[in-house]
Amino acid sequence: MGFYRERYGTETPPLKKRWELPPAWYGLGCFFAVLIPVVAFFGGMAAVQQGVQHGLFRVPQELVLREPLPWLPWYDPYLPAYAVAGVGIALLLYIGLSAFYALLYRFIGGSPYLPVDIVDD
Repeated sequence: MGFYRERYGTETPPLKKRWELPPAWYGLGCFFAVLIPVVAFFGGMAAVQQGVQHGLFRVPQELVLREPLPWLPWYDPYLPAYAVAGVGIALLLYIGLSAFYALLYRFIGGSPYLPVDIVDD
């Protein structure tokens, strides 16, 4: 077991203390978990409507409702197309937010190494 040592030079903080986050991070996560799907659906709705109106693309027949759904109070034949476009936009927004957070953490955050990481002396 040559890779394991008895002591690492610094005392490792308890696990609870290491993963303690400021309360604002929980609020931001909840805010974005609600905001991104809503923005993505309305963005998908606008994209499909503008694309169909200006002739940029055609919506496949599989994504067009032929008759109203009985449990929906309104009827829009392009509702499945809105949902598919919304999922795509939501994925792009989540990827962009994750990349932004990763870059921000890399430039502003602490060291990427923990006290238990093995570093050649």
